[in-house]
Amino acid sequence: MPTCVPNYHGIGGPSQKRSGKVLGGLIAGLLVLLAASFVVVVAVLPKPVEDAPDQKIPAVNVKVLPVVPIADFKDTFTMPGSVEPNSVVRVAAEVPGRIERITGVEGQAIKAGDMLAKLNTDLLQASFDQARATMDLDARELLRVEGLRDRGVATDTELDQARARAEASKAMFDAAKAQLDRAVIYSPTSGTLNKIPVETGEYVAPGTIIAEIVETDPVLVVVEVPEKDMRYLRVGKTETILADALDSKEFTGRISYLSAVADVASRTTRVEIMVPNPDNELKSGQIVTVHMQRRTITEAIMIPLEAVISLEKGYRVYVVVNGVAKDRDVKLGMFKGRNVRVLSGLAAGDKLIVSGHYYVGPDQPVKVIGEGDQVEPTATAPATNPAQPASAGGNRQ
Repeated sequence: MPTCVPNYHGIGGPSQKRSGKVLGGLIAGLLVLLAASFVVVVAVLPKPVEDAPDQKIPAVNVKVLPVVPIADFKDTFTMPGSVEPNSVVRVAAEVPGRIERITGVEGQAIKAGDMLAKLNTDLLQASFDQARATMDLDARELLRVEGLRDRGVATDTELDQARARAEASKAMFDAAKAQLDRAVIYSPTSGTLNKIPVETGEYVAPGTIIAEIVETDPVLVVVEVPEKDMRYLRVGKTETILADALDSKEFTGRISYLSAVADVASRTTRVEIMVPNPDNELKSGQIVTVHMQRRTITEAIMIPLEAVISLEKGYRVYVVVNGVAKDRDVKLGMFKGRNVRVLSGLAAGDKLIVSGHYYVGPDQPVKVIGEGDQVEPTATAPATNPAQPASAGGNRQ
């Protein structure tokens, strides 16, 4: 007898079979898609690169300057100065009177003892004659009283009185003579008769200025020197002066005066240099250039300022050693124009890189293509420089 099996819809029926086939198809498609994607990724991956050969670092073209110490470097500085007369003498009348004659000529050279002017002497001559007459009378009276005293007729008191009158008369005579002599006015010094402020016929009283004499040989060149440089100066030291108005003609003078008091506002000190001026070429009021020497430095190493690289702390230069650049930290001293003194970090014979040093680093291969300009040992340019690092300003080592 046949067995009957119940048929439950939804379990193992035709619908279930169809769903399984669809799911299997989706999974198979997904696997094919993943495989294809893997193939594409592998295809686009870069191929292994073979090791590249080492590349040689190119050399930098540089110019060098052999370091040569200067045997005797003159540390100088330049200051503006002004010309002043050595002295200005204002000659005054010593006695009253009317100007009778003026012999001096303004602007001309004059020597000590030359006559400048003559006053009218009528009144002075009368006073002189009166004083001489009184002196002669009192002198004779003294002789008479002395004779009487010798004979016992005159007393000692009378003799003393006569002697006193004679001496007083002599003093009055001397004063009258001096007054008369002073009516002729002479120059007390040599120089240039700069000004005569009076005229012939004018009455002058004692103290009235009748002539101004300016001593122009020698003249004074006055310089206001900063306080940091005063310690190098002394009286008698020779300095060089260039007259700009005379096509920079050179004069030589000696320091004659150093002020003991500095100007409070400018912190400078007055220095006077006495300069011979026999031909009267230097005129009062002229502006001149003064080259003043601080000292002479032996074996000074001076290098161009542009060869120095300023760091955040300190300074650096580069030198060439066996075809490569080597860095050297240096300590700087005084500045001289476009040059600077190196106190430490360089030695004689070093090949300092003066061009191309901003393109090199430590152990950078370099190629020397030339030499820079040598430092002048007698350079006298001003000590200030617009490129001077602020931290090094005022260093006078």
